[in-house]
Amino acid sequence: MKQKQPTKPAPRLKPYQERFVRETLEKALRGGTIDWSALNIALFADMGTGKTPATILLLEWLRHLLGARKMEEADWPVLLVVPAAVKWNWRAEIRRFAPWVEEKDTLIVEGVKKQRLDHLRAILAQPPRYVVVNYETVRVHRDWFQAHPGFLCVVVDEAHAIKNREAKRTVAIKAVEAKCRIALTGTPITNKPDDLWSIMHFIDPGGPYMRGVWTGKKERRKKEIIRYRDASPQWGSYWSFTDRYCEWERSRFGARIIGGKNLEELNDRLQSTKVMTRWRRSEVLSLHPIIYSYITLHPTVEQAQIYDQLARGYVAYVKALGRVDWRKITSLLAQLTYFRRATTLTPREFALATGDQEPAFAPDLQIPISDSGAKQEWLVHFLSNNLQDGEKVLIFSDWTACTRSLVRRLERNGIATVAVDGSTAHKKRFELQERFNSDDGVRVFVGSPAAYEGLNLQAACHVVFMNLPWRPKDVFQAYSRCHRLGQRRQVTVLFPMLEDTIDMTMTNTLQKKQRDIDLAIDRGEINTARLFEVTTKEQVLDMIGGSWL
Repeated sequence: MKQKQPTKPAPRLKPYQERFVRETLEKALRGGTIDWSALNIALFADMGTGKTPATILLLEWLRHLLGARKMEEADWPVLLVVPAAVKWNWRAEIRRFAPWVEEKDTLIVEGVKKQRLDHLRAILAQPPRYVVVNYETVRVHRDWFQAHPGFLCVVVDEAHAIKNREAKRTVAIKAVEAKCRIALTGTPITNKPDDLWSIMHFIDPGGPYMRGVWTGKKERRKKEIIRYRDASPQWGSYWSFTDRYCEWERSRFGARIIGGKNLEELNDRLQSTKVMTRWRRSEVLSLHPIIYSYITLHPTVEQAQIYDQLARGYVAYVKALGRVDWRKITSLLAQLTYFRRATTLTPREFALATGDQEPAFAPDLQIPISDSGAKQEWLVHFLSNNLQDGEKVLIFSDWTACTRSLVRRLERNGIATVAVDGSTAHKKRFELQERFNSDDGVRVFVGSPAAYEGLNLQAACHVVFMNLPWRPKDVFQAYSRCHRLGQRRQVTVLFPMLEDTIDMTMTNTLQKKQRDIDLAIDRGEINTARLFEVTTKEQVLDMIGGSWL
Protein backbone atom coordinates (compact mmCIF):
# COMPACT_ATOMS: atom_id res chain seq x y z
CA MET A 1 0.00 0.00 0.00
CA LYS A 2 1.48 3.31 -1.05
CA GLN A 3 1.83 5.71 1.85
CA LYS A 4 -0.10 8.96 1.37
CA GLN A 5 0.79 12.17 3.10
CA PRO A 6 -1.85 14.50 4.50
CA THR A 7 -2.85 16.91 1.73
CA LYS A 8 -6.07 18.32 3.18
CA PRO A 9 -6.47 19.72 6.68
CA ALA A 10 -8.73 17.81 9.04
CA PRO A 11 -11.11 19.48 11.51
CA ARG A 12 -9.19 20.63 14.57
CA LEU A 13 -9.37 18.53 17.67
CA LYS A 14 -10.17 19.91 21.09
CA PRO A 15 -7.11 20.84 23.22
CA TYR A 16 -7.41 17.74 25.41
CA GLN A 17 -7.60 15.52 22.32
CA GLU A 18 -4.56 17.18 20.74
CA ARG A 19 -2.64 16.81 24.00
CA PHE A 20 -3.47 13.10 24.11
CA VAL A 21 -2.23 12.55 20.54
CA ARG A 22 0.92 14.63 21.00
CA GLU A 23 1.97 13.15 24.36
CA THR A 24 1.31 9.58 23.20
CA LEU A 25 3.45 9.99 20.09
CA GLU A 26 6.21 11.74 22.04
CA LYS A 27 6.42 8.81 24.47
CA ALA A 28 6.43 6.26 21.65
CA LEU A 29 8.99 7.99 19.38
CA ARG A 30 11.40 9.24 22.00
CA GLY A 31 15.12 8.51 21.35
CA GLY A 32 15.01 7.56 17.68
CA THR A 33 13.41 4.14 18.22
CA ILE A 34 9.78 3.07 18.43
CA ASP A 35 8.53 2.06 21.86
CA TRP A 36 5.46 0.12 20.80
CA SER A 37 4.43 -0.53 24.40
CA ALA A 38 3.79 3.22 24.80
CA LEU A 39 1.10 2.83 22.14
CA ASN A 40 -0.81 0.24 24.17
CA ILE A 41 -3.55 2.51 25.47
CA ALA A 42 -6.70 2.21 27.55
CA LEU A 43 -8.72 5.34 26.74
CA PHE A 44 -11.47 5.35 29.38
CA ALA A 45 -13.38 8.40 28.22
CA ASP A 46 -16.96 9.28 29.02
CA MET A 47 -19.35 8.79 26.15
CA GLY A 48 -19.46 11.72 23.80
CA THR A 49 -16.02 13.15 24.63
CA GLY A 50 -14.53 12.35 21.22
CA LYS A 51 -12.64 9.06 21.56
CA THR A 52 -13.13 8.20 17.90
CA PRO A 53 -11.62 11.31 16.24
CA ALA A 54 -8.71 11.37 18.70
CA THR A 55 -7.93 7.73 17.91
CA ILE A 56 -8.16 8.30 14.16
CA LEU A 57 -5.75 11.26 14.24
CA LEU A 58 -3.36 9.37 16.55
CA LEU A 59 -3.21 6.48 14.08
CA GLU A 60 -2.89 8.74 11.05
CA TRP A 61 0.02 10.72 12.46
CA LEU A 62 1.65 7.52 13.70
CA ARG A 63 1.45 6.15 10.16
CA HIS A 64 2.82 9.44 8.79
CA LEU A 65 5.81 9.36 11.17
CA LEU A 66 6.50 5.70 10.41
CA GLY A 67 6.43 6.49 6.69
CA ALA A 68 8.90 9.33 7.19
CA ARG A 69 11.25 6.80 8.82
CA LYS A 70 10.65 4.35 5.94
CA MET A 71 9.39 1.65 8.31
CA GLU A 72 7.37 -1.20 6.79
CA GLU A 73 4.70 -0.93 9.48
CA ALA A 74 3.55 2.31 7.84
CA ASP A 75 1.81 0.18 5.20
CA TRP A 76 0.17 -2.26 7.60
CA PRO A 77 -3.63 -2.02 8.02
CA VAL A 78 -5.35 -1.00 11.25
CA LEU A 79 -8.00 -3.40 12.53
CA LEU A 80 -11.02 -1.64 14.06
CA VAL A 81 -13.15 -4.07 16.07
CA VAL A 82 -16.43 -2.28 16.82
CA PRO A 83 -20.07 -3.07 17.59
CA ALA A 84 -21.90 -3.92 14.37
CA ALA A 85 -24.19 -0.91 14.76
CA VAL A 86 -21.34 1.63 14.55
CA LYS A 87 -19.27 0.34 11.61
CA TRP A 88 -20.68 3.01 9.30
CA ASN A 89 -20.16 5.69 11.94
CA TRP A 90 -16.45 4.85 12.03
CA ARG A 91 -16.23 5.09 8.27
CA ALA A 92 -17.93 8.50 8.33
CA GLU A 93 -15.63 9.74 11.10
CA ILE A 94 -12.53 8.60 9.20
CA ARG A 95 -13.70 10.53 6.14
CA ARG A 96 -14.41 13.59 8.28
CA PHE A 97 -11.24 13.73 10.41
CA ALA A 98 -8.83 12.18 7.90
CA PRO A 99 -10.13 13.51 4.56
CA TRP A 100 -6.94 12.41 2.80
CA VAL A 101 -7.99 8.78 3.33
CA GLU A 102 -9.92 7.69 0.26
CA GLU A 103 -13.18 5.80 0.71
CA LYS A 104 -11.72 2.61 -0.82
CA ASP A 105 -9.01 2.61 1.87
CA THR A 106 -11.59 1.89 4.57
CA LEU A 107 -12.94 -1.64 4.17
CA ILE A 108 -16.06 -2.66 6.06
CA VAL A 109 -16.24 -6.44 6.39
CA GLU A 110 -19.89 -7.49 6.34
CA GLY A 111 -22.47 -9.66 4.58
CA VAL A 112 -22.96 -13.41 4.47
CA LYS A 113 -20.02 -15.76 4.95
CA LYS A 114 -18.96 -15.79 1.29
CA GLN A 115 -18.99 -11.98 1.13
CA ARG A 116 -16.97 -11.72 4.32
CA LEU A 117 -14.39 -14.16 2.99
CA ASP A 118 -14.10 -12.13 -0.21
CA HIS A 119 -13.45 -9.04 1.88
CA LEU A 120 -10.83 -10.83 3.95
CA ARG A 121 -9.01 -12.09 0.85
CA ALA A 122 -9.01 -8.52 -0.49
CA ILE A 123 -7.12 -7.43 2.64
CA LEU A 124 -4.23 -9.73 1.73
CA ALA A 125 -4.28 -8.76 -1.96
CA GLN A 126 -4.33 -5.00 -1.41
CA PRO A 127 -4.24 -3.97 2.27
CA PRO A 128 -6.47 -0.96 3.06
CA ARG A 129 -5.59 1.58 5.72
CA TYR A 130 -8.50 0.53 7.92
CA VAL A 131 -10.37 -2.76 8.26
CA VAL A 132 -13.66 -2.31 10.14
CA VAL A 133 -15.20 -5.46 11.58
CA ASN A 134 -17.67 -6.30 14.29
CA TYR A 135 -16.89 -8.59 17.22
CA GLU A 136 -18.69 -11.62 15.85
CA THR A 137 -16.75 -11.48 12.56
CA VAL A 138 -13.49 -11.86 14.47
CA ARG A 139 -14.98 -14.75 16.45
CA VAL A 140 -16.37 -16.59 13.42
CA HIS A 141 -13.21 -16.08 11.34
CA ARG A 142 -10.82 -16.50 14.24
CA ASP A 143 -8.38 -18.69 12.30
CA TRP A 144 -8.06 -16.13 9.49
CA PHE A 145 -7.34 -13.24 11.84
CA GLN A 146 -4.95 -15.33 13.89
CA ALA A 147 -3.01 -16.29 10.75
CA HIS A 148 -2.78 -12.70 9.44
CA PRO A 149 0.88 -11.60 9.36
CA GLY A 150 0.13 -8.58 11.48
CA PHE A 151 -1.79 -5.35 11.88
CA LEU A 152 -0.36 -1.98 12.76
CA CYS A 153 -2.88 -1.67 15.57
CA VAL A 154 -5.95 -3.43 16.92
CA VAL A 155 -8.52 -0.92 18.20
CA VAL A 156 -11.37 -2.31 20.26
CA ASP A 157 -14.27 0.13 20.49
CA GLU A 158 -16.73 -0.26 23.39
CA ALA A 159 -14.08 -2.50 24.97
CA HIS A 160 -16.38 -3.52 27.82
CA ALA A 161 -17.65 -6.08 25.27
CA ILE A 162 -14.55 -8.18 26.04
CA LYS A 163 -14.99 -8.08 29.82
CA ASN A 164 -15.71 -11.83 29.90
CA ARG A 165 -12.27 -13.43 29.63
CA GLU A 166 -13.71 -16.81 28.66
CA ALA A 167 -16.02 -15.57 25.89
CA LYS A 168 -15.07 -16.83 22.43
CA ARG A 169 -14.96 -13.36 20.94
CA THR A 170 -12.64 -12.18 23.73
CA VAL A 171 -10.31 -15.11 23.09
CA ALA A 172 -10.37 -14.48 19.33
CA ILE A 173 -9.60 -10.76 19.65
CA LYS A 174 -6.71 -11.32 22.05
CA ALA A 175 -5.20 -13.81 19.59
CA VAL A 176 -4.85 -11.17 16.84
CA GLU A 177 -1.24 -10.06 16.36
CA ALA A 178 -0.57 -6.31 16.17
CA LYS A 179 2.23 -3.89 16.95
CA CYS A 180 0.03 -2.04 19.43
CA ARG A 181 -3.41 -2.19 21.01
CA ILE A 182 -5.98 0.45 21.94
CA ALA A 183 -9.09 -0.13 24.07
CA LEU A 184 -11.85 2.51 23.96
CA THR A 185 -14.74 2.59 26.40
CA GLY A 186 -16.65 4.97 28.60
CA THR A 187 -17.74 2.15 30.92
CA PRO A 188 -14.71 -0.07 31.68
CA ILE A 189 -16.61 -1.55 34.63
CA THR A 190 -20.18 -2.37 33.72
CA ASN A 191 -21.10 -4.49 36.72
CA LYS A 192 -18.28 -5.53 39.08
CA PRO A 193 -14.53 -4.71 39.30
CA ASP A 194 -13.45 -7.99 37.69
CA ASP A 195 -14.74 -6.61 34.36
CA LEU A 196 -11.62 -4.45 34.26
CA TRP A 197 -9.09 -7.29 34.25
CA SER A 198 -9.88 -8.60 30.78
CA ILE A 199 -9.61 -5.12 29.22
CA MET A 200 -6.25 -4.45 30.84
CA HIS A 201 -5.09 -7.95 29.87
CA PHE A 202 -5.94 -7.17 26.24
CA ILE A 203 -3.76 -4.06 26.49
CA ASP A 204 -0.86 -5.90 28.16
CA PRO A 205 -1.11 -9.66 27.49
CA GLY A 206 2.60 -10.37 27.46
CA GLY A 207 4.33 -12.31 24.69
CA PRO A 208 2.47 -14.90 22.59
CA TYR A 209 2.53 -18.40 24.00
CA MET A 210 2.45 -21.15 21.36
CA ARG A 211 1.18 -24.60 22.13
CA GLY A 212 -0.32 -27.53 20.27
CA VAL A 213 -3.96 -28.48 20.58
CA TRP A 214 -5.22 -31.95 19.59
CA THR A 215 -8.39 -31.68 17.51
CA GLY A 216 -10.57 -34.14 15.65
CA LYS A 217 -10.78 -37.94 15.70
CA LYS A 218 -7.61 -38.30 13.63
CA GLU A 219 -5.70 -36.28 16.22
CA ARG A 220 -4.60 -33.63 13.75
CA ARG A 221 -2.29 -31.14 15.43
CA LYS A 222 -3.22 -27.49 15.24
CA LYS A 223 -1.21 -24.51 16.51
CA GLU A 224 -2.85 -21.48 17.96
CA ILE A 225 -1.89 -18.59 20.16
CA ILE A 226 -3.13 -19.13 23.69
CA ARG A 227 -2.74 -15.94 25.65
CA TYR A 228 -6.16 -15.24 27.10
CA ARG A 229 -5.45 -17.24 30.26
CA ASP A 230 -1.87 -16.10 30.81
CA ALA A 231 -0.97 -13.59 33.48
CA SER A 232 -0.41 -10.03 32.37
CA PRO A 233 3.06 -8.66 33.19
CA GLN A 234 1.46 -5.63 34.86
CA TRP A 235 -1.88 -6.95 36.08
CA GLY A 236 -1.11 -10.54 36.99
CA SER A 237 -3.59 -13.36 36.61
CA TYR A 238 -7.35 -13.04 36.76
CA TRP A 239 -7.39 -14.88 40.07
CA SER A 240 -4.75 -12.70 41.74
CA PHE A 241 -6.57 -9.58 40.48
CA THR A 242 -9.99 -10.65 41.73
CA ASP A 243 -8.56 -11.87 45.03
CA ARG A 244 -7.14 -8.40 45.63
CA TYR A 245 -9.94 -6.19 44.31
CA CYS A 246 -13.16 -8.22 44.45
CA GLU A 247 -15.33 -9.33 47.33
CA TRP A 248 -16.23 -12.99 47.01
CA GLU A 249 -19.11 -14.92 48.51
CA ARG A 250 -18.27 -18.58 48.98
CA SER A 251 -20.61 -21.37 49.99
CA ARG A 252 -21.01 -25.09 49.44
CA PHE A 253 -22.76 -24.22 46.18
CA GLY A 254 -19.71 -22.41 44.78
CA ALA A 255 -18.29 -18.90 44.75
CA ARG A 256 -19.34 -15.64 43.14
CA ILE A 257 -18.19 -12.02 43.11
CA ILE A 258 -20.63 -9.73 44.92
CA GLY A 259 -18.71 -6.44 45.02
CA GLY A 260 -15.34 -4.72 45.22
CA LYS A 261 -12.64 -3.93 47.78
CA ASN A 262 -9.36 -2.00 47.85
CA LEU A 263 -10.82 0.13 45.07
CA GLU A 264 -8.86 3.29 45.88
CA GLU A 265 -5.69 1.22 45.57
CA LEU A 266 -6.92 -0.06 42.21
CA ASN A 267 -7.47 3.50 41.04
CA ASP A 268 -3.93 4.47 42.16
CA ARG A 269 -2.56 1.51 40.26
CA LEU A 270 -4.43 2.48 37.10
CA GLN A 271 -3.05 6.00 37.32
CA SER A 272 0.54 4.91 38.00
CA THR A 273 0.80 2.54 35.02
CA LYS A 274 0.42 5.48 32.57
CA VAL A 275 -1.60 3.12 30.36
CA MET A 276 -4.98 4.58 31.26
CA THR A 277 -6.15 7.93 29.93
CA ARG A 278 -9.34 9.17 31.58
CA TRP A 279 -11.61 11.85 30.13
CA ARG A 280 -14.47 12.93 32.33
CA ARG A 281 -17.25 14.69 30.51
CA SER A 282 -17.56 17.30 33.26
CA GLU A 283 -13.86 18.19 32.97
CA VAL A 284 -13.23 18.23 29.22
CA LEU A 285 -16.53 19.44 27.76
CA SER A 286 -18.32 22.73 28.29
CA LEU A 287 -21.72 21.10 28.70
CA HIS A 288 -24.55 22.07 30.97
CA PRO A 289 -24.88 19.60 33.88
CA ILE A 290 -27.60 17.05 33.29
CA ILE A 291 -30.90 17.61 35.07
CA TYR A 292 -32.39 14.36 36.41
CA SER A 293 -36.13 14.33 36.93
CA TYR A 294 -38.22 11.58 38.52
CA ILE A 295 -41.92 11.64 37.66
CA THR A 296 -44.15 9.64 40.01
CA LEU A 297 -47.31 8.35 38.34
CA HIS A 298 -50.30 6.33 39.50
CA PRO A 299 -50.94 3.07 37.61
CA THR A 300 -54.17 2.76 35.67
CA VAL A 301 -56.85 0.56 37.16
CA GLU A 302 -56.02 -2.26 34.73
CA GLN A 303 -52.28 -2.00 35.40
CA ALA A 304 -52.95 -2.14 39.15
CA GLN A 305 -55.05 -5.32 38.67
CA ILE A 306 -52.20 -7.05 36.82
CA TYR A 307 -49.59 -5.93 39.34
CA ASP A 308 -51.75 -7.06 42.28
CA GLN A 309 -52.13 -10.57 40.82
CA LEU A 310 -48.39 -10.81 40.15
CA ALA A 311 -47.53 -9.58 43.64
CA ARG A 312 -49.87 -11.96 45.48
CA GLY A 313 -48.63 -14.94 43.49
CA TYR A 314 -44.97 -13.96 43.86
CA VAL A 315 -45.19 -13.46 47.64
CA ALA A 316 -46.87 -16.83 48.16
CA TYR A 317 -44.35 -18.54 45.86
CA VAL A 318 -41.29 -17.05 47.59
CA LYS A 319 -42.53 -17.69 51.14
CA ALA A 320 -43.20 -21.33 50.30
CA LEU A 321 -39.59 -21.88 49.22
CA GLY A 322 -38.12 -21.70 52.69
CA ARG A 323 -34.34 -21.42 52.73
CA VAL A 324 -32.78 -20.57 49.35
CA ASP A 325 -29.22 -20.28 48.04
CA TRP A 326 -27.86 -17.48 45.86
CA ARG A 327 -28.63 -19.41 42.68
CA LYS A 328 -32.31 -19.42 43.59
CA ILE A 329 -32.12 -15.74 44.49
CA THR A 330 -30.76 -15.07 41.00
CA SER A 331 -33.68 -16.98 39.51
CA LEU A 332 -36.17 -15.02 41.62
CA LEU A 333 -34.66 -11.73 40.53
CA ALA A 334 -34.94 -12.80 36.88
CA GLN A 335 -38.68 -13.35 37.37
CA LEU A 336 -39.07 -9.72 38.38
CA THR A 337 -39.06 -8.95 34.66
CA TYR A 338 -42.81 -9.59 34.73
CA PHE A 339 -43.22 -6.76 37.24
CA ARG A 340 -41.02 -4.39 35.20
CA ARG A 341 -43.10 -5.10 32.10
CA ALA A 342 -46.34 -4.59 34.03
CA THR A 343 -45.29 -1.05 34.97
CA THR A 344 -43.98 -0.17 31.49
CA LEU A 345 -46.43 -1.76 29.01
CA THR A 346 -50.15 -1.24 28.57
CA PRO A 347 -52.22 -4.31 29.52
CA ARG A 348 -52.67 -5.27 25.86
CA GLU A 349 -48.91 -4.94 25.23
CA PHE A 350 -48.22 -6.96 28.37
CA ALA A 351 -50.49 -9.76 27.14
CA LEU A 352 -48.74 -9.82 23.75
CA ALA A 353 -45.26 -9.74 25.32
CA THR A 354 -46.15 -12.54 27.75
CA GLY A 355 -47.89 -14.73 25.20
CA ASP A 356 -48.37 -18.27 26.47
CA GLN A 357 -45.50 -17.94 28.95
CA GLU A 358 -47.41 -16.97 32.03
CA PRO A 359 -45.28 -16.69 35.18
CA ALA A 360 -44.97 -19.89 37.20
CA PHE A 361 -45.84 -18.00 40.37
CA ALA A 362 -49.11 -16.69 38.84
CA PRO A 363 -50.38 -19.43 36.49
CA ASP A 364 -53.99 -18.16 36.55
CA LEU A 365 -53.10 -14.58 35.68
CA GLN A 366 -56.10 -12.70 34.27
CA ILE A 367 -55.09 -9.77 32.05
CA PRO A 368 -57.75 -7.11 31.44
CA ILE A 369 -57.52 -5.83 27.88
CA SER A 370 -56.79 -2.13 27.74
CA ASP A 371 -54.63 0.18 25.62
CA SER A 372 -54.24 2.67 28.44
CA GLY A 373 -50.92 2.96 30.28
CA ALA A 374 -49.89 5.58 32.83
CA LYS A 375 -46.47 6.18 31.27
CA GLN A 376 -47.83 6.29 27.73
CA GLU A 377 -50.46 8.88 28.63
CA TRP A 378 -47.91 11.01 30.48
CA LEU A 379 -45.49 10.77 27.53
CA VAL A 380 -47.99 11.94 24.91
CA HIS A 381 -48.99 14.85 27.15
CA PHE A 382 -45.33 15.77 27.72
CA LEU A 383 -44.47 15.69 24.02
CA SER A 384 -47.58 17.65 23.05
CA ASN A 385 -47.36 20.38 25.69
CA ASN A 386 -43.83 20.70 27.11
CA LEU A 387 -41.47 20.90 24.14
CA GLN A 388 -40.10 24.24 23.06
CA ASP A 389 -39.34 25.12 19.44
CA GLY A 390 -36.62 22.88 18.01
CA GLU A 391 -36.44 20.56 21.02
CA LYS A 392 -36.22 16.84 20.33
CA VAL A 393 -36.58 13.78 22.55
CA LEU A 394 -34.95 10.35 22.88
CA ILE A 395 -37.13 7.59 24.33
CA PHE A 396 -35.71 4.25 25.46
CA SER A 397 -37.24 0.98 26.60
CA ASP A 398 -35.87 -2.52 27.09
CA TRP A 399 -38.69 -4.13 25.09
CA THR A 400 -39.70 -3.80 21.47
CA ALA A 401 -43.28 -4.48 22.60
CA CYS A 402 -43.06 -1.01 24.11
CA THR A 403 -40.98 0.79 21.47
CA ARG A 404 -42.98 -0.37 18.44
CA SER A 405 -46.34 0.39 19.98
CA LEU A 406 -45.00 3.78 21.10
CA VAL A 407 -44.11 4.66 17.51
CA ARG A 408 -47.65 3.85 16.39
CA ARG A 409 -49.16 5.80 19.30
CA LEU A 410 -47.00 8.88 18.69
CA GLU A 411 -47.64 8.92 14.96
CA ARG A 412 -51.41 8.67 15.59
CA ASN A 413 -51.00 11.84 17.65
CA GLY A 414 -49.17 13.60 14.81
CA ILE A 415 -45.68 13.34 16.33
CA ALA A 416 -43.11 12.43 13.65
CA THR A 417 -40.86 9.64 14.94
CA VAL A 418 -37.93 7.46 13.90
CA ALA A 419 -37.06 4.21 15.67
CA VAL A 420 -34.19 1.75 16.03
CA ASP A 421 -34.38 -1.75 17.50
CA GLY A 422 -32.45 -4.98 17.10
CA SER A 423 -34.05 -5.75 13.74
CA THR A 424 -32.93 -2.45 12.16
CA ALA A 425 -30.12 -2.99 9.65
CA HIS A 426 -26.85 -1.41 10.77
CA LYS A 427 -26.51 0.83 7.72
CA LYS A 428 -30.14 1.89 8.17
CA ARG A 429 -29.39 2.94 11.78
CA PHE A 430 -26.78 5.38 10.52
CA GLU A 431 -29.27 6.81 8.01
CA LEU A 432 -31.95 7.21 10.73
CA GLN A 433 -29.40 8.95 12.94
CA GLU A 434 -28.66 11.47 10.21
CA ARG A 435 -32.36 12.02 9.51
CA PHE A 436 -33.17 12.63 13.18
CA ASN A 437 -30.34 15.16 13.52
CA SER A 438 -31.06 17.06 10.30
CA ASP A 439 -34.85 16.88 9.74
CA ASP A 440 -36.64 19.55 11.79
CA GLY A 441 -39.92 17.72 11.26
CA VAL A 442 -38.76 14.64 13.20
CA ARG A 443 -39.13 15.36 16.92
CA VAL A 444 -38.74 11.93 18.54
CA PHE A 445 -36.28 9.02 18.41
CA VAL A 446 -37.45 5.74 19.96
CA GLY A 447 -34.82 3.14 20.74
CA SER A 448 -34.44 -0.32 22.27
CA PRO A 449 -31.12 -1.44 23.89
CA ALA A 450 -29.78 -1.74 20.33
CA ALA A 451 -29.62 2.09 20.33
CA TYR A 452 -27.78 2.45 23.65
CA GLU A 453 -24.37 2.59 21.95
CA GLY A 454 -22.74 4.06 18.86
CA LEU A 455 -25.32 6.64 17.75
CA ASN A 456 -24.71 10.40 17.79
CA LEU A 457 -28.03 12.13 18.47
CA GLN A 458 -26.97 15.60 19.59
CA ALA A 459 -30.17 17.12 18.19
CA ALA A 460 -32.06 15.84 21.25
CA CYS A 461 -32.11 17.58 24.61
CA HIS A 462 -34.59 15.36 26.51
CA VAL A 463 -34.12 11.66 27.32
CA VAL A 464 -36.99 9.53 28.63
CA PHE A 465 -36.50 6.05 30.12
CA MET A 466 -39.79 4.17 29.99
CA ASN A 467 -38.19 1.63 32.32
CA LEU A 468 -35.00 1.87 34.36
CA PRO A 469 -32.32 -0.56 33.09
CA TRP A 470 -30.72 -2.93 35.58
CA ARG A 471 -27.17 -1.78 34.82
CA PRO A 472 -25.81 1.75 35.40
CA LYS A 473 -23.80 1.40 32.19
CA ASP A 474 -26.99 1.25 30.12
CA VAL A 475 -28.35 4.45 31.63
CA PHE A 476 -25.16 6.41 30.95
CA GLN A 477 -24.64 4.95 27.49
CA ALA A 478 -28.20 5.81 26.49
CA TYR A 479 -28.32 9.45 27.60
CA SER A 480 -24.80 10.00 26.23
CA ARG A 481 -26.26 9.68 22.75
CA CYS A 482 -27.14 13.38 23.13
CA HIS A 483 -25.10 14.63 26.12
CA ARG A 484 -21.84 14.68 24.19
CA LEU A 485 -19.46 16.78 22.13
CA GLY A 486 -21.53 19.15 19.97
CA GLN A 487 -24.47 19.49 22.38
CA ARG A 488 -25.41 23.14 23.02
CA ARG A 489 -28.67 22.76 24.95
CA GLN A 490 -29.45 21.77 28.51
CA VAL A 491 -30.08 17.99 28.64
CA THR A 492 -32.84 16.66 30.89
CA VAL A 493 -33.15 12.96 31.74
CA LEU A 494 -36.63 11.87 32.84
CA PHE A 495 -37.58 8.70 34.70
CA PRO A 496 -41.37 8.17 34.82
CA MET A 497 -42.11 5.67 37.62
CA LEU A 498 -45.29 4.06 38.92
CA GLU A 499 -45.85 4.71 42.60
CA ASP A 500 -44.97 1.93 45.09
CA THR A 501 -43.81 -0.56 42.46
CA ILE A 502 -40.57 -2.14 41.34
CA ASP A 503 -39.82 1.11 39.49
CA MET A 504 -39.16 2.72 42.86
CA THR A 505 -37.32 -0.12 44.60
CA MET A 506 -34.99 -1.74 42.05
CA THR A 507 -32.71 1.29 42.11
CA ASN A 508 -30.91 0.21 45.29
CA THR A 509 -28.97 -2.53 43.46
CA LEU A 510 -27.88 -0.07 40.80
CA GLN A 511 -26.76 2.35 43.48
CA LYS A 512 -24.32 -0.11 45.09
CA LYS A 513 -22.89 -1.21 41.75
CA GLN A 514 -22.29 2.36 40.67
CA ARG A 515 -20.47 3.24 43.91
CA ASP A 516 -17.97 0.44 43.25
CA ILE A 517 -17.45 1.73 39.70
CA ASP A 518 -16.91 5.28 40.90
CA LEU A 519 -14.31 4.24 43.45
CA ALA A 520 -12.35 2.06 41.03
CA ILE A 521 -12.24 4.50 38.13
CA ASP A 522 -12.60 7.94 39.75
CA ARG A 523 -11.95 7.32 43.49
CA GLY A 524 -15.54 8.29 44.14
CA GLU A 525 -14.94 11.84 42.95
CA ILE A 526 -17.91 11.69 40.57
CA ASN A 527 -20.48 9.59 42.38
CA THR A 528 -23.20 9.03 39.83
CA ALA A 529 -24.86 6.65 42.27
CA ARG A 530 -26.92 9.66 43.37
CA LEU A 531 -29.08 8.98 40.31
CA PHE A 532 -30.48 5.91 42.00
CA GLU A 533 -30.97 7.08 45.58
CA VAL A 534 -34.68 6.46 45.69
CA THR A 535 -34.99 3.69 48.32
CA THR A 536 -32.89 1.62 50.71
CA LYS A 537 -34.92 -1.62 50.62
CA GLU A 538 -32.81 -4.72 50.00
CA GLN A 539 -35.00 -7.78 50.42
CA VAL A 540 -36.10 -9.57 47.28
CA LEU A 541 -39.75 -9.28 48.20
CA ASP A 542 -39.38 -5.58 48.93
CA MET A 543 -38.47 -5.07 45.27
CA ILE A 544 -42.12 -5.32 44.26
CA GLY A 545 -43.25 -2.55 46.62
CA GLY A 546 -44.25 -2.55 50.27
CA SER A 547 -48.02 -2.10 49.97
CA TRP A 548 -48.36 -5.21 47.83
CA LEU A 549 -46.94 -7.56 50.49
